[in-house]
Amino acid sequence: MGTAYTVVRNFAKNKFKLLGAGYYAAVFESSVDPNLVYKIGRTIHDPFITYATSTEYSNNIHFPKIYDIYFDIEDDWYIAKMEALTPLPEHKYPLAKTIEKFAKGETEGSELSCDLRQLLSGVSKLSEACEFAIDLHRNNIMTRGTTIVVTDPLAGYDLFTESDMQTWIEGKDYGK
Repeated sequence: MGTAYTVVRNFAKNKFKLLGAGYYAAVFESSVDPNLVYKIGRTIHDPFITYATSTEYSNNIHFPKIYDIYFDIEDDWYIAKMEALTPLPEHKYPLAKTIEKFAKGETEGSELSCDLRQLLSGVSKLSEACEFAIDLHRNNIMTRGTTIVVTDPLAGYDLFTESDMQTWIEGKDYGK
């Protein structure tokens, strides 16, 4: 089918709005259903895949709804069809810091709900078991109405060994 970059280019050519990009992936708004987004990842080894496919968390209200994930094993990329969420409002940024500190074991997080603490404890265990870094910041924490949703809490420790998707998008005319 092609590489992740080919898919990103095709999404842009077909007028899918780029919502954001990070180290491993880019997220596009659906041009058909406003309740969906498509996350295109440049490698199937993205720690998001480990998180997204962990059935232990899927029933937690703070876990994103992921409807489908297609893996291109040969060309090493993926596309996830997910619920559209709202960016964390600015007045909630201190909460993002508390979430990060709780996941890293730096605070008890007593102001966090039981369900959120349970999800974050699982993220911490997953981080240790898979040797991933905790990557919780305001861009990886979103909202579904008034519910906090932890969208992409993990990263590899090799974040700076290659250029990231955001840098690639900024440096290319990916829409042509």
